[in-house]
Amino acid sequence: MAISGGVAGVSAEPVIVACDVVAFLGFFAAFAAASRMPVPDVDVRAARVIRGLVLAALGVYAFTAVSNVLEHARITAALDPYEDYIEILVFPLIAYALHEAQVAVEAFRRTQAEESLEREHAFLSTVMRISPVGAMIVDRDGRITFANQTAQDLLALRQLDDGTFGFEAEMRCAPMRPGQAHALDLVSLGTGAVLNAVLCAIDVGSRHLVVSVSSTPVPPTGREGSASPGTLVLVEDVTERETARQELFDAQVRYAEALESAVDARTGELLKANEELREAARAKECLLANVSHELKTPLNAVIGFSDVLASGLAGPLTEEQSKQVAMIQEAGRQLLDLVEELLEAQRLESSEAIIEAVPTDVASLARSTAEMLMQFASAKGLELRVEAPERLEATTDGRLVGQVLRNLVSNAIKFTNHGSVIVRVEDAGDRVRIVVEDTGIGIPEAALPRIFDAFVQVPGSRGEKPEGTGLGLAICKRIAEALGGTIVVESSPGAGSTFTVELPKGPGGRAASFTPSQNA
Repeated sequence: MAISGGVAGVSAEPVIVACDVVAFLGFFAAFAAASRMPVPDVDVRAARVIRGLVLAALGVYAFTAVSNVLEHARITAALDPYEDYIEILVFPLIAYALHEAQVAVEAFRRTQAEESLEREHAFLSTVMRISPVGAMIVDRDGRITFANQTAQDLLALRQLDDGTFGFEAEMRCAPMRPGQAHALDLVSLGTGAVLNAVLCAIDVGSRHLVVSVSSTPVPPTGREGSASPGTLVLVEDVTERETARQELFDAQVRYAEALESAVDARTGELLKANEELREAARAKECLLANVSHELKTPLNAVIGFSDVLASGLAGPLTEEQSKQVAMIQEAGRQLLDLVEELLEAQRLESSEAIIEAVPTDVASLARSTAEMLMQFASAKGLELRVEAPERLEATTDGRLVGQVLRNLVSNAIKFTNHGSVIVRVEDAGDRVRIVVEDTGIGIPEAALPRIFDAFVQVPGSRGEKPEGTGLGLAICKRIAEALGGTIVVESSPGAGSTFTVELPKGPGGRAASFTPSQNA
């Protein structure tokens, strides 16, 4: 009856009842969510405790919400006397839940840190154990407080009663470089000595080793102001490397000695060969000197007597005899020219006279050379013409310039069958340019690079070998270079040739010791 009467006489505000219902549903939903929500960063037991406390607190709120709904809806007020007692439990539950959560989180993080340190320690211990390099910690008193297995095996360390390590016998590390100290001096290492791959030789039992020692002080790892644990010392066995290096060095020394010996032997051979060449050169000079005396003198006599016969001083000659005497004269002159060219080439190489640079009228030289060779050009029906200013002076050796002009003009006449030979002398600023141009048979392109080499002769248009030794142009080039000038040629078959000589106006020649023949 109380219930039904309460329902019939409902006078509570509908909004308050609705709020109570919403609060109840909210607390119930929070209770359900908290029961399923995981608690991170703690272990399972702590998570259960925290979740139980949170659920208890939410249960208190849910009970209060149910009581309010029943009371405000005028259904029943039977639960109201218990609300105050129940609500008193909310704050202790929540406070205890927060405390447990904080403690659980700190415990969990501490556990994780300890596990991380253990893993790191295990990793570093493994690395130190399997490291191929020996590692030691030497404290400030010079004691080895730590040594990995590699260091123990390498240096024959033994563990003492106090846990430190010591050498089986007195260890002496002989330095491999001058001026270096004992690298395994524990007292020096303990005081913070810094070494960088210092090499030293040690004897460990019956083994003779070469080790590389490096060290650096270990910074304090504890609280501020704490002392350093000592010095980290790394020891590496480099015996094989240093042995190989020493063997390579020894091989290099042996190679250098062998090379020096070979060079000395080869130098001796070259000196001997050079001396033989000098002897050959002296013999050649002696031979040419004899040729000059033994050939030129008889040749001049032959030419002279043939001139006497041709002139009729020894009596009249028949027509056939005159032809034979003329042939003797021509052959004698050709042979004398060949001898003179050979002697000229030898003089250019052996250096027998000094260039005499004096003021020389090059234009006058060109005209006199043309007059000298005019009869040969006329005999072949050629025009020989000189184009030069009235006077063009240069400080040079006139005899040598005349030699070049005679060789170039005579060659132009020899290889020109019709047309002309033109000699031009031009002012080229600080140089004098001499150009000898002909309308002769020309020179093939393939022969141009070697035209100034000694004994090179270009065959005629029908393949016939020209007269002479092939020394004329080589002599011209040597004279031009000796005077500080140049000589070049432009030519093509059937279109003639153009030889251009340029000489400095001032003294520009080198000290060349040669005396060119006037008839070469």
